[in-house]
Amino acid sequence: MQRAIWAGIGAGLFIGIFFRIVEFEWKIRVYTLLLNVDYVPVLRDLTLTEATEFSIHMIISAVAALVFYKLIRLKDYAKRIVQTFVLWSVIVGAVLYLTTMLSSKTPAIYDVSAITVWLVGHAMYGFLLALLMGRRAPR
Repeated sequence: MQRAIWAGIGAGLFIGIFFRIVEFEWKIRVYTLLLNVDYVPVLRDLTLTEATEFSIHMIISAVAALVFYKLIRLKDYAKRIVQTFVLWSVIVGAVLYLTTMLSSKTPAIYDVSAITVWLVGHAMYGFLLALLMGRRAPR
């Protein structure tokens, strides 16, 4: 379980840095979307620093890794852990992309560049998460 948390932190750092570079270089607001909390009732009323928002992202990444770890143990995915994590990460990413409709700071829902980078980033997150957790399903 501790390995899952560290894998979530590693994969979370990767996707955060990846999206930050994409936003800086290509002006596609995927890093802004990653850190966005405008739609969370308690958090939207606070003035948060980028470091605080990134910390929230890291906590969510660690929790997601734990959830994936628990789910992988429920089913026999031993031979397909990488594919499973990539698929789950892309599905979660697609659902989270819908939050762009809740903020004026994030990309438009129909921004093809943003959704493409967003989903590719989440696929890479799932791939790295599986590699960091190990190619075998936990026992």
